[in-house]
Amino acid sequence: DRQSQALATAVYAAAAYIDQLETLKPTLLPVLHKHRSLQIKPYMYDIVGTELIGAIQDVLKDAATPDIIDAWTAGYGEIAKLFISLEAELYQQDEQATAFEGYPPFVIEQITRQSSDIRSFTLRPADGRQLAPYQTGQYVTVRLQAPDGLWQNRQYSLTTGANGTSYTI
Repeated sequence: DRQSQALATAVYAAAAYIDQLETLKPTLLPVLHKHRSLQIKPYMYDIVGTELIGAIQDVLKDAATPDIIDAWTAGYGEIAKLFISLEAELYQQDEQATAFEGYPPFVIEQITRQSSDIRSFTLRPADGRQLAPYQTGQYVTVRLQAPDGLWQNRQYSLTTGANGTSYTI
């Protein structure tokens, strides 16, 4: 429900600023970073657009005239183009910073007991590659396959300064 609400709010805000979408960039930055962490790709916006327009039709029922649906479809297309271009900028910055694409394997180097119910994990790339520098407050996405076969993504804050060889979460 939270994700659906966030999408609806973003689409509504973008619709309100459809002639000035670039002004939304600072507001969208957290969403863009989240998309980057989850490896959102341009083709995925078509899927979301189809489902979003279908949801609009379901909600509006008979009021969803062809003109209204065409307008929302065009508006979503503009929003998607903005997200795709801004995310491309993030991917390009990552390439320049020696970041990796996808979910490369990491090895747990150390587990530290912080308290009775908190552990920190120090992870290093399995292939020994150099890690890009990061800023305080950034996070990494850890992706594991659950016993039911589904992939689970979780974000964890980085808790130590960048050293180029490991992450501690």
